[in-house]
Amino acid sequence: MLLFMLACSGNAVPTLTGSVPKFYGPAPKNVLWVSMDTIRLSEMGRYGGSEPLTPFLDSLMRDGLALDHHVSCSNWTFPSVACAAQGQWMVDMDWVPRIDSYRLPAPDVPSLASELSAAGYATILLTSNSWLSGEWNTDYGFDYSERPDSTYTEDIFAYGEEKISDAQKNGAENWFLHIHIKEAHAAYKPPEEYLAGLDALPSISYNLESSDEHYDAADDWETLSAEQQDVLLQHLWLRYRGELRFMDDQLREAFEDFDRKGLLDDTLVVFWSDHGEQFYEHGYQTHAYVLYREENEAVGFFWSKNMRPLAWNGPTGHPDLAPTTLAILGKPIPESFTGLPVGTAPDDRIMPLMAVARVGPINAMYQNNLKMMYSWGAGRKYLYDLDADPAELTDIYDPTDPNVIALWDELTPILERMDPLVEYYSPANVGP
Repeated sequence: MLLFMLACSGNAVPTLTGSVPKFYGPAPKNVLWVSMDTIRLSEMGRYGGSEPLTPFLDSLMRDGLALDHHVSCSNWTFPSVACAAQGQWMVDMDWVPRIDSYRLPAPDVPSLASELSAAGYATILLTSNSWLSGEWNTDYGFDYSERPDSTYTEDIFAYGEEKISDAQKNGAENWFLHIHIKEAHAAYKPPEEYLAGLDALPSISYNLESSDEHYDAADDWETLSAEQQDVLLQHLWLRYRGELRFMDDQLREAFEDFDRKGLLDDTLVVFWSDHGEQFYEHGYQTHAYVLYREENEAVGFFWSKNMRPLAWNGPTGHPDLAPTTLAILGKPIPESFTGLPVGTAPDDRIMPLMAVARVGPINAMYQNNLKMMYSWGAGRKYLYDLDADPAELTDIYDPTDPNVIALWDELTPILERMDPLVEYYSPANVGP
């Protein structure tokens, strides 16, 4: 068993801080952010997964502060990492990232990295995804940013150890390391040992280890027979679940190595996923299509050796991660941050989501058990009761419903603010 799993037993000092999360003794000073690409929340053991795909991550969530009602602000990497790093919902950025050729780099606004760099931290970004880079200004505030040659999780963590060591040799007392890993992203191609059962499946005409053919298969879905669809889904799920197992095993090994070298002794670890993954539940496969739960529910949790376990059931989103991190460290939170430290948001908060991706601009708004979605192009409107209909299959939108009218009162000024920022699109049929 990992040494750090035992940190709160034995001789741990039973003194708790008053923050959320709570700690036995002082809060940690260093920060490790681990953002994970394309994690389908429902496949994790904590959230009902039928297979033990992520036992290591599940154990960390059990021993840390798990955000059990957490959403991304979008459904693809660029906007998701930007709103997490900058502590803002998309509407507050005066910038809208697009997946097409009209996309613009993220703005120079305060970020977690820039705030910690100004506080004397060595700030390091290592990423397996080019959306986190100088090209898109998502490395803003980092002293060092690189996309290592290897995309394997364990290799990126090993490189992170080297960069921390270099920073310490150069006199840094504290460090912030952000690692982004991409193991579960399409095309799904884990090592062979994680593909048990593949040979027993009926063959398909697509090479799902090729990104182009993976997306060709997704695009061809409507032309396939029901039998062909079923077989394709079996292949996709087996490969995707193999990716999750592979990622989880690598994370366990990487954390064991970090622990042996003392890099977890005084470190706050923050895990989050940029977005989810759809498997045709709402007409598409992969992500960056719509804002149903499969694509925008996200992992979010905090962990350290001396953290008191806590499950947080209040609504949280990616913009809350940076201000919560700064609050734990005792650092001031920039006025530009519109996310809130965990534990300070009202239970009835409205969380505004947006994507300008493969099917054009889409907005969504969460409040309590309700979720309203609005598609700009067709002016389509949807409302779901997440308590009664967690799979979001029954549209209960009613323009006379007071809840709908109240949500439109919140959404209308957002559309007015975002309309001039989304070139070549305009919202249609605005209002209930």
